[in-house]
This record gives sequence, C-alpha cells and structure tokens, in this order.
Amino acid sequence: MVSFATTAETIPPEMDLSLTSGLRKTKFGTLFQKDAWDLFSSLMLTLELTTHKQMGFKAYRDTFLGHEAVQSLRSLKFIRSPDTRDLSNLVPLSTRTAKLSEDSALAVLQHFLDASLIIDATKKETLHFKKKGIYTPTPKGLLVLEEFLQTCDLESEADHLIAILSSRPTPRPKLTRLERRGADDELVITQLTIANLFRDFVGPFPNFDWKNHTGVLLFSEKQAYKLLKDVFKRDDRPFGGKASSIRTTHCVGAPIIIHWLCDNTVISSPQEAAEVAAQFIRFGLLVLVDDRAEKGESVSTFKVTGSTSRGNPSLSGTAEFRYSHRGVYAITDEGNFLAGWPGKQLPSMVFVSDLLATVPGADQDAEPPSEEPVNAENAEYLRTFLKDPSLLVLFRQFLSEKRREHDLSFWIDVEDFKVAFEKVAMVMRSPPPPPPPPVAGSSKTPMEPSPPPDRPHETLGNIPFLIYNTYLAPSSECKISINIGSELREELQRSLEHCIEYLTNKVSATTNDEFAPGDSTTLEIDQLEILVWLYDRIQTRIFSALAKHAVSRFLRWPKYKALRTDALESVAEDSEHSSS
Repeated sequence: MVSFATTAETIPPEMDLSLTSGLRKTKFGTLFQKDAWDLFSSLMLTLELTTHKQMGFKAYRDTFLGHEAVQSLRSLKFIRSPDTRDLSNLVPLSTRTAKLSEDSALAVLQHFLDASLIIDATKKETLHFKKKGIYTPTPKGLLVLEEFLQTCDLESEADHLIAILSSRPTPRPKLTRLERRGADDELVITQLTIANLFRDFVGPFPNFDWKNHTGVLLFSEKQAYKLLKDVFKRDDRPFGGKASSIRTTHCVGAPIIIHWLCDNTVISSPQEAAEVAAQFIRFGLLVLVDDRAEKGESVSTFKVTGSTSRGNPSLSGTAEFRYSHRGVYAITDEGNFLAGWPGKQLPSMVFVSDLLATVPGADQDAEPPSEEPVNAENAEYLRTFLKDPSLLVLFRQFLSEKRREHDLSFWIDVEDFKVAFEKVAMVMRSPPPPPPPPVAGSSKTPMEPSPPPDRPHETLGNIPFLIYNTYLAPSSECKISINIGSELREELQRSLEHCIEYLTNKVSATTNDEFAPGDSTTLEIDQLEILVWLYDRIQTRIFSALAKHAVSRFLRWPKYKALRTDALESVAEDSEHSSS
C-alpha cells in the first residue's frame, strides 16, 4: 500500500528497544525483520479486529485500538516461526511469553507503524503511534500475517483473521523481496538487486495517478516542468549530464520515495528505506533536484558506500540521500533506460559489468545450507514422487497449500535445462561420422552426409536468464522459499552478469555485415556448462530442503493417505479376483 502523505516530518530517530530482551536488534536499533514479523503476527492473533468509531461518527472496519495493542504486547504469547533462511541451523516453531514494559510495547508498535505493517485508520499520514489511536493492518501487514499462519499451520486457530484475509481482493499486492545477511539482518546490495528493485519502484510506465499502484507516484508533468525549467536554462544537460531533456525527466518527492519502499518491499524502517534510496543515487538512477526544508525542519542525510566498476560509469563509490518534506529527486536518463519505459532502450553497458558491487562485509553471511539430502528414506520417497506423474500432481497440490510449489517448479525446470544441455553436449562431443566408402566403378566422390549443426546450443541461451528471473530475482512473484546461501547466489549472479557483458560486447564489436543469425544472443557452450553446474548445486539444495521438511508432512497429509488407502483396496480386490 502506498500512503501518500500530505504532511510529513523528518525520518524518526532510531528506536530504543533495549527492554525487549532476547530479540535481536539492527544497527538502527530496530528488531530483526523475522523477529518483528513474528511478533507482529503473534499480536494480531490476540487482537479482535472489529469496527470502531471515532467521536461516535465515522466507522472503521477491521481495526483495533492502540491501548488494546499495548496491553496485549505487555504479556504476549510470542510464536516464533521456523527460520528457513539457514537450513543447516533450522529453528523449529516455538512459543514463549514476552514480558514488555509499556515503553517497550509502545516502541515495538512504533516500529510496526514505521515498517508499514499497521496504519492509523483515521489519519493515513500519522508518524507516531498513540494509545488513543485506531489502527488497522496494511496490505503488507496482512500479507505478512497470511504467510505466518500458513508457515506455522495456525489457520485453524485464527478463524477471525482468516475471514478478514478471505474478504480482501485477489490477487494480493506484490511485495518485493530482498535478501538479508543472517548475522546482522542488513540488506545484501548488488547491482542486480538494485536494478530489479528500481524497476518495481518506477513501474512499467510513468505513474501520475495516486490511485494507480503500479509504480511510485510522480509529480505531474506540469509540476516537474516548473521545478526543472530554471535548471535546464542554466545547463542543457544538468546534474552532471545525467538528464538530457526536460520533457523526459520525471520528479518524485523524497517522502514518497520512503513511503513506497516501506509499503511495497520487505524494508523494515524509514532509515533502511533511506539507505536504499541512497543506493539508487549511487547507481546513477536518481539525482537530487531540491532539498529545501520547511521552517524549523532539519534535513536528514543517509550515506552509503560501495565498489565502483569500469563497466558502469554511472556507478559512484559513495552517495547520500537527503530527506526533507519538500525534498525532490529526478529520475535520470539511466533510470529511464533501466525502467524500459515506452520509447526507451537499454544502453549497451547498463548494469553489465563484472559486477556485484556489494556493501562492505556482504560476504560474511551465514553458512549456506547443505547440498546433501539429510535422510536417505525421505530422499527416496521424493525421487518416487518426482517420477510418478500422479504422485507429482498430488505433491504439487500439497506444496501449493504450503506456499512452496515454486520450489518444485524450480527443480523441474532446472532438470529440463540439464537434460537439454546434456543432449546438446553429446552432439557437440560426438566425432563427425566417417565418409561413406567410394561407390564401386565410379570415379566421383560420393555425397557426404550433412554435418551436424555448428551451434546446437543456440536454443538454450535464454533459459538460464529465464530461470533466474522466474525464481531467484528479488522481485519475482514465483520466488523459491528456500534460502540457497548468499555465496552461491552471488556466484550465480556474477556468472549471469559476465554472460550479459559478453553478449553486449559481442553486439558492439560486430558489424551488420558480419552478423550471423543468433550470434548476438548465443552463449558459448562452456558458459552454459558453468551455469548448468551452478543451477545443479541450487537444485540439490532445493531437493535436500524438500526431502527434509516436506516429505514427512506430505506422507501424513489426509489426501495422500486417502490415495494410499484407495491403492491398497484396489490391490486387495485384484488379489481376490485372481484367486477366485
């Protein structure tokens, strides 16, 4: 949900959650995302979302009162969902009673408000949680709650929440996912992550309508012209040459940037959103137009650093995002190109360097999950499910109920890719057939058989990118639920970026006269072999996770038990007929 504030204050200071013992804190003093989401969902289970009236007039449905939430939090049955981010150290479902002081409870609820999990039902722009307020979960909060109930198998204990979730329109709004480091919960920032997030941020086309949620709300073209006309009068290519035309330079307010990132992604605080906005600036996608502050308002500055790259001249080593109520930023030509808005084309070297400009320390993530099946019996069951068409359909239905069907789809698509590659590799490894012997009595050379195609791997060139964009990209709607480990993910991203750079250089170095069909979009066989090897490693981890966490539950699933019962009865009937 995008809440477009008509008034705003500076980004709130870091929260003091020192009294919430046992819960991990980020560098901003806020809770780790998983702990915050578990705490929020546990709280929602205890609250009765009903209709409340303000001053006896307007009624607000599916809401709760601020003082009710404070009271519930002070002695809350805190349910911790299984931690699937590191399968080698899985924390099972557990519960404990969280004892919080009133100040700590207010700080936690303020964090929920900042993270856009709840919102004041009466004043959409309210920045401070108040005990007398009327609050309701946001679409983001409802999505978090829905995933929590399904992960913990608590649907039967939350009839009041299921009814509210069922009444919401479908499809549910998309929440852009971002990877986090296990040690400190910081976002893992790469060029590919920023590119995918920025495309979601700006949407498929410029958005000037506050009712349209396909991208961030921009200033109208008339408002942007008034802001930019003096800038372009002084310099026809202002902002260091990052904007070439006033007609194609779109503007967005600093508060709107923060609101959109908090509302539509897994970002957990305005401070974290401001750092991501600074990354947009570092990658040359946004540029500051005006940071004038209102009277009595201070300007908040958020700085980020990272690596530079020879392949992307727009990338800076440092950047800062300056937040004020009247702050304005413009989308650069680079941002327009990356968005792919109508009439725009990607420049040859945008986001195709040998990449991964990560934030400092990004390689210190938790240990990746094991690539070995954890239980031989479960692994054998899983192989049976994958080979039997009827069991595979039933297994997919089971995973769909658990919101993990994309793990199975990924495994199958990678298996198809591996099989197709092996066929191509066999063709290319096979020696050409020997020429037929001369025809008796003839002095003419016999016709030679047609040689095998020179580039049989051309048909596989797009598959590695399609698999990544479908299942692994942060903005993917079919993202796998298993954390594959940051080291393996970054290795795959580096390989894909090298391939993109190779193709880009290939196009720029080839004239039209030298073009062969398919050459400009074809990877070499050794590049495909590396990608197959990386996807095979990810596929093995997916297999291990399914064998460890899904098979045993599937075997206890009523529909599977019914199928087994029917099969046994059928075998018994066949035996009776044969004996008679």
